[in-house]
Amino acid sequence: MKTVNHEQLKRWLDDGAVCLIDVREPFEYASEAISGSHNIPVSECNYDRICQLVEGKNYAVLMCQSGNRSNAVASQLTQQVEDMDVWQLEGGMNAWKQANQTVVSSSSKVLPLDRQVQLTVGTFILVGMLLYMMEMEWGLLFPLMIGLGLLNAGLTGWCGMAKLLAKMPWNKV
Repeated sequence: MKTVNHEQLKRWLDDGAVCLIDVREPFEYASEAISGSHNIPVSECNYDRICQLVEGKNYAVLMCQSGNRSNAVASQLTQQVEDMDVWQLEGGMNAWKQANQTVVSSSSKVLPLDRQVQLTVGTFILVGMLLYMMEMEWGLLFPLMIGLGLLNAGLTGWCGMAKLLAKMPWNKV
């Protein structure tokens, strides 16, 4: 996988030589984005859509919050089309901001999806344990289900809770 750091990406953006594709969810993109980037969420990324955007550019760079989602999309695209020249921003938006590069921010602040998942997981576990402590043995089903969901997400990279939370009204643009 080809990677590009924030300095080189900045030069490419300044030169107009790159098509930067942000694969985060629309609410994440609306909250903060790199100027000149295009938003195509992971679920909508495909070869044809990316080719339309990349036409006339020297480079196609994928990015997300930390690099995990863009890495998965880049791997999928290069498996589909062997000669596709796709790059990935090292460290994603987190590294871009840490390097004090400019981002376009909106006034509406929605918690990032991973933090929403963490809060939901923590709440389910806490509620389940409280129910169990109140001598309701079925309360242990909450932490059990959450644990199985996290195990699945870790093994497959697919998080059902994140998919569900992304559809919530507060996450709509």
